Amino acid sequence: MDGARILVRNSIAAVGIAVFLLFSPHAASQRNLSIAPSGPNEQRVALVIGNSAYGSEAVLKNPVNDATDVAGALRELNFEVKLLSNADWRQMRLAIHEFSQSLRRGGIGLFYFAGHGIESSGKNYLIPVKSTIEDELDLEGKAIDANTVLQGMERAGNRVNIVILDACRNNPFARGWRSAPQGGLAQMNAPTGSFIAFATSPGKVASDGTGRNGIFTKHLLANLRSGESDIDRVFGRVTAGVATETRSTQVPWKQSSLTDIFRFRFDEPLAAIGQIDAAEQAQWNAVKTSTDPRDFDKFLSMYPSGYYASQARDYRMKLMLEQDRLKKFEAERIRLEEERRQHQARIEEDRRQQQARIEEERRRLKEQEIRLQESRARQEELEREKADTEKNRRRVYVPPTF
Repeated sequence: MDGARILVRNSIAAVGIAVFLLFSPHAASQRNLSIAPSGPNEQRVALVIGNSAYGSEAVLKNPVNDATDVAGALRELNFEVKLLSNADWRQMRLAIHEFSQSLRRGGIGLFYFAGHGIESSGKNYLIPVKSTIEDELDLEGKAIDANTVLQGMERAGNRVNIVILDACRNNPFARGWRSAPQGGLAQMNAPTGSFIAFATSPGKVASDGTGRNGIFTKHLLANLRSGESDIDRVFGRVTAGVATETRSTQVPWKQSSLTDIFRFRFDEPLAAIGQIDAAEQAQWNAVKTSTDPRDFDKFLSMYPSGYYASQARDYRMKLMLEQDRLKKFEAERIRLEEERRQHQARIEEDRRQQQARIEEERRRLKEQEIRLQESRARQEELEREKADTEKNRRRVYVPPTF
């Protein structure tokens, strides 16, 4: 009987554990279920770094300002912020380690870096101050691999992790390298539950700006403090603002693997489908799969501040970038076709000239042969005349003398 009771108790315990695991947040994220947005009691931790003092040839004007202002904005949004200005390699490594450890308590993690960043062999390196980098091989020991930040966040297993890199500037160290990219960062894969934002698209260079802040961070700060705070909509507005200001020479980029809703302002009510204007919803349903940016222009002219406005701007920008890419591809195809045509024309011209030279050489040889034959004929005629003269001379009669 006692054995039976123990078996029953163990079975009940096993069922309880299974139910707990089934409905735990980790299990929900694995099944791509959405968990409620963060509340006021959920931990929010941010590490913010701004490096400007790189030396006379590599100094940047705005990163320390950018980091200081982003730290202030995040504190307003209930983040516990650690701010580093002009951090060296050791300070950055220690801060990233402590940041990763703090995320093990769960909640939201946000890492922001402004300064020089370099892509090498597909990896992105964040450059500390006081680092003497003379060769690409120096990056492993004197710079911070951005993937170490992602790996630390991923190992922590917290709900949402955000990485913001305003580090896509020109490479100030490339001049002395045998072969190195001149600027921009490589695309990074966002682990599950993470969101990565770049100041510009992969391989492109971001502007340091002319005011207090870089162009990307200026728009980030403005959109953290106003407008709907859903992370996708915030960065959708940032992308639209930066692209408009720079005339699409700088277009921010993002990678997202978020499985939960995240809003920077947790007290902001979630908009439900039933709360969206029916006409806007109908219009959005009609255009959301379009491949023509003009459809989204029309939508935005009708609902410039609507629920789907940020998403429409994001879609429109991506379509315009794709159209621009296709135009460049077509222009390159036409250029290559023209080069091929000109190359073929040069080959044909070379063949024609070669044939003309061959014909000219044949004509010259023919004329030379004719002149040689004529010369031989004249020589033979002279020899005949000479022989005839000699023969006639012998026939002349000379009378004897007495």
